[in-house]
Amino acid sequence: MFLIAAICTVAGFAGVLVLTRYKTPVDRRPVVRWVASGGMLLGLSSLLGQIAGQHGWTLHHSALGAAVLLLALASLACNAKAMFSLSRWRRPRRQRI
Repeated sequence: MFLIAAICTVAGFAGVLVLTRYKTPVDRRPVVRWVASGGMLLGLSSLLGQIAGQHGWTLHHSALGAAVLLLALASLACNAKAMFSLSRWRRPRRQRI
């Protein structure tokens, strides 16, 4: 059941990335793209971990565990970038004279 949910999560965030170009206002596109990218990477991380667990592969001391960790860290970085993009979007820039 979790496997189906993880696949749907990855497909859903990929759909959001595709539809961002057409449905989202121009000023909000970077934020939505970063959030969707982060969600998709987190879904891929959990999907890979679940598949490894079902096959009995160990995540410790292997390249697979490192890949799962790097996907989770990349997701965190994408969400942080979205947060910084959002703060820049809300705050007007000061004009220098």
